[in-house]
Amino acid sequence: MSRLLRDKIEGSLEQKNHLLVKVYNRRAITVDEVADEPAPVPRPPRADGDGHVAGAEPGARPR
Repeated sequence: MSRLLRDKIEGSLEQKNHLLVKVYNRRAITVDEVADEPAPVPRPPRADGDGHVAGAEPGARPR
């Protein structure tokens, strides 16, 4: 992982951890926990044979 990305994660976690600890009474998350976790792979929406996307709002128009 690049040093720049690691620094950005660390900066973001400073703010998030403050909320986790003070407001939600949870333990702080370390940079290593976030950096070592693999990123989720996005999956495309699935459509049935009629072209309707599963889980889409009925009557919604495609973009």
